[in-house]
Amino acid sequence: MGRWPFVLLALFILSACGGGGGGSDGPISFTVAGTVTYEDKLFDKNGFTGQTRDVPVRHARIELVDANDNILTESVTDASGGYSLSTETEKSNLRVRVFARTGSGHEPAARVLTPDEADISAAKSFGPAAGSNDLDLRATVAGGGAGAFNILEVLSRAGGFAQAMGETPPLLTAYWEPGYDVFTSYQSGPGAQEGIHVLGGDGSGDTDEFDDDVIWHEYGHFAEHRFARVDSPGGVHYPSDVHQDLRLAWSEGWSNFFSGAVKAWLRGQGLTLSDNLADSSYVDTTGSTVRLTYDFRDAPAIDGQSMQYASSETAVAAVSWGLRDRFGIEAYWRAFTGPLADASPANLEGFWDGWLSENQPNATDKAAAVAILAERDVDYAPDGREPDDQLADASLGTPSDHNLYAGGGDRDLVAFDANAGDTVRIETLGLYNGTDTFIRVLRTDGNVVPGVENDNHDGASYTTATNDGCTLASRLDFNVPATDTYYVEVETAANAPASAGRYGNYTLKLSAPPASPACN
Repeated sequence: MGRWPFVLLALFILSACGGGGGGSDGPISFTVAGTVTYEDKLFDKNGFTGQTRDVPVRHARIELVDANDNILTESVTDASGGYSLSTETEKSNLRVRVFARTGSGHEPAARVLTPDEADISAAKSFGPAAGSNDLDLRATVAGGGAGAFNILEVLSRAGGFAQAMGETPPLLTAYWEPGYDVFTSYQSGPGAQEGIHVLGGDGSGDTDEFDDDVIWHEYGHFAEHRFARVDSPGGVHYPSDVHQDLRLAWSEGWSNFFSGAVKAWLRGQGLTLSDNLADSSYVDTTGSTVRLTYDFRDAPAIDGQSMQYASSETAVAAVSWGLRDRFGIEAYWRAFTGPLADASPANLEGFWDGWLSENQPNATDKAAAVAILAERDVDYAPDGREPDDQLADASLGTPSDHNLYAGGGDRDLVAFDANAGDTVRIETLGLYNGTDTFIRVLRTDGNVVPGVENDNHDGASYTTATNDGCTLASRLDFNVPATDTYYVEVETAANAPASAGRYGNYTLKLSAPPASPACN
C-alpha cells in the first residue's frame, strides 16, 4: 500500500493550557513544553494482566511543525520524557509530533519504521499563545501507537546495557506496524532488511510489540553480530530440545541470557519494565494467554525433558546465568566480546575456553565455574579416569564413562584382554554435549591394528548432524588375531561436523556382537 513520508499511528490524548491561537496580528514568541508518555501493557507468567502503566518516551525526536509539515523547531525528549520547543511564528495551526526514533546526537541510536521503511510518528494540532504553552502527550494502546514507542524503549534499554558494557552500538532499526504478519526475528546478511522485525499481528490476535523479552532476545542476536561472532545455522528451535546443533544452542541460549542480563541491569538502577517476574524469566504472550513461559535459571525440565547439555539452549542460558551470578557480568562480557569473537565455531565450548583465558581463574574459582556447568551436565573437565592418554595409564574394563576435554586434544585409552578368535564389539554410546567420537584399536607397542578403526557407526560422513547421543557414535567389531592385551583409543573425530564439538562425554562399551546394534 502507499505510504506518507511518515505514518500517523495514533492521536495522543493531549492537555493544553495557555492556548488560544487564531487571529494573531503578527508573529508571537512562545514555548510549548510538557511530557511525552506511552501506555505500556503489563504481563506476568500467564500473559497480559489487563493492567497498564505510563512510561516516558525518552530521548525521542520531537518537532514543532506547521500545517504544511515545515519544521519550525525540533528537540529531543529527556530521560523523563520531558520536552520544550520555543520559536516565533505568526502561524496558528501548529502540531507537535514525536517520532519512534532517538533524537539527533543521542546514543544508542534506534528507530522503529514500518516494513517499507516509513517513519512512525504521532502528532496533534494546537493553537499557540504567547508565552508558555503546556502540552502533555500520551500514546495509548487503544490508539494503536503505544506499541511503536514500547519497541523503541526496549531497544534503547538494551543499547544502554551494551554501552554500560563498554560497547558502542550502531543504529538499530526495528520494523513493525499493526497487522505485520512476520515471525519476530533479527535479520541480517545479503538481501536481508537488516534489523529486528516485530510481529504486528498474525490474525489470531498475537502481537509482539509489548513482549519485552522477545524483543530483548532479538537484540541479543544483534549483539552477537556486532560485538562477537555468529555461526548459528538458525532455523526452528525449542527450549525443550537438548539435541540441538551446538552453534544454534549457543546463539539462542545466549540471547535468552541477554534478555535476563538487561533486566538485571535495569533492576539494579530501579529502571525495570517488568517488576513481577524473575529477571531470568522468559515470556512470549499471545493476545489472551502465553505462547511460551519459563525461567531458564531454575527450569529443571520443560515438557518432561531435563534441561541439560551444551546442545540445549536452556542449559546454555542457565550456565551463563550461573557464571554471571558467581563472577559478575563484566567477566562474562569480556569472554563474549573477546576470545569468542575469534572462536570457530561460536558455541558454548568456544565461550568456555575464552572465559578461562580471559579471566584466568584461580583453582577455587575454576572449580566453582566447573561446578556451575556440571549442574547442567556440561562436563568440560577431566573425568575420574584421567590421566589415561598414555598406555601405562590406561584404565581397564567397560562399561565406562568418559569426558573429552582440553581443547579437543584429549584422548582416552582403555585396556582389555582378548583371546585369539574372539570378536569384540567396541562402541561408544550416550554421546552428549556435542561429542563426535573416533575409535581405533592399539597393540601393546602403541601401534594401530591396521584397519581397525571407526568414525561413525553407520559409515556415513556428516557435515551437520543432530547431537542425539547416537548419530555420531562409533562402532566396530574387532576380530582378535592373537591372545593379548589391547587398547581402545577414543578421540574427537578429526572431521567432526560444525554442529558438534571438540568436547563432550560418552560411554564406552565392549561386548560380544549383539543380534541388533545398540545404536541404530
